[in-house]
Amino acid sequence: MNIAELEAGAVQYRSATIEDVDTSGHELLVKAVPYDRPTDIGGGIVEEFKRGAFAKAAGAPHRLTVFHDHGGPLVGRGIEMEDRADGPYIRARIGKTPAALEMLSLIEDEILTDPSIEFRALKDHMAVERIGEKYRVTHRRSHLIGFAMTPEGAYGEQALVLSARDARRERQVEAAVAWLEEYKQRWE
Repeated sequence: MNIAELEAGAVQYRSATIEDVDTSGHELLVKAVPYDRPTDIGGGIVEEFKRGAFAKAAGAPHRLTVFHDHGGPLVGRGIEMEDRADGPYIRARIGKTPAALEMLSLIEDEILTDPSIEFRALKDHMAVERIGEKYRVTHRRSHLIGFAMTPEGAYGEQALVLSARDARRERQVEAAVAWLEEYKQRWE
């Protein structure tokens, strides 16, 4: 992740949590992100989603999509989105296609354990500030697209592994830091 991608509205991915699985009813309940909890996502960036950042999605949960891996087949859609104090919860109906059934089977067997949300940051509703050697990104509002079931989440315990596998990561961080410095100078 870099700040320029966030401000450009690029699709972003963050780890989520499975809260409940009903394989016979073809439903998943996923907590998208924790609200009001700064999280170090690597590259000198700490990110926080403020309470209500995804509240707008509660009005149209059917527009939230579920994929079997990012870029994989569409396997379901949201049926409910509850914006709670600790974060947004998405209840999704999973289809009966071969890909959807495979995904449910892998979840039930605890092979797929990590949902990952897809969202777009909204430039006018995020703040970027430098604190010492780190940058803090605060999302007051973002556009929730949905989630995908992935082999490994986007941050948390797996963050270091994901960063180590991405050879472009350091160049992206350097570009983001340079961009932030330029952005900061324009406003001083």
